[in-house]
Amino acid sequence: MKVEDQQQLIDCYHRVAAKKHGMFLKTKSELSSIFKNAENYVIAMEQEGTVQGYIVFSFKKQSESNFMLNNLVIKEWIYETPQALLELSTFLNSQADQVNRIEWNTQEENAHFFLGDIRNGTNHLIPSVYHASAVSGVGLMYRIMNVKGFFEELMIRNFNGVTLTFKLTVSDSLLVENNQQFIIEAVNGAIKILDSGSYEVEVTIDIAELSSLVMGVVTVQELFMLSLIRVSHEQYLQALQQFFFVIEKPTCITAF
Repeated sequence: MKVEDQQQLIDCYHRVAAKKHGMFLKTKSELSSIFKNAENYVIAMEQEGTVQGYIVFSFKKQSESNFMLNNLVIKEWIYETPQALLELSTFLNSQADQVNRIEWNTQEENAHFFLGDIRNGTNHLIPSVYHASAVSGVGLMYRIMNVKGFFEELMIRNFNGVTLTFKLTVSDSLLVENNQQFIIEAVNGAIKILDSGSYEVEVTIDIAELSSLVMGVVTVQELFMLSLIRVSHEQYLQALQQFFFVIEKPTCITAF
């Protein structure tokens, strides 16, 4: 793809972003930077005149004395359909005689299922006889600026059909006004926000963990086992797990 094809690229990206939890729309400057970087290559899979996936990549030298030793570094890989993923993978596979290894920067947790050989080339074994497959890191962190306002915005959402009334107590060491207590009444997944009243269970949590919880990064059960959430009556753990459950974890490839 060339700079004159960038509208097709951004149309594809925006269609994917509209369906994927957590993704930001791409700005014009982000798009232009892809083509302004002389090291970047952009290939795309097109079907019936529509780009359904693309890869932005570059090459990284592995030797100063041998110009043929290079790694292919995938900076951005967007695909709408399984067919687009397979077609673009066919291109990458065709580079086997040209590059040493392919470095894939991805937020797909289960990408290893897609690979014939999941080892990352280090030959490092993790006890007991687990092969190193990737290097992982934690980057983007979400933060709720107004807890009550956040849940008021979500009153149009169904919380997985749960019927439960609980008190939410949130602590925030940075924003004093975000130290909030209120009651969430859920009936068949539809919620109301109450300032007072009776409730079945109290949930106490820090703003950091709450932000990750409502985004679907972590679950109630996981936070409970790590002592990062307090639940006054443990028999409501399963109901709270279902209430906060998010099908898809967020993905965000926008650089900050």
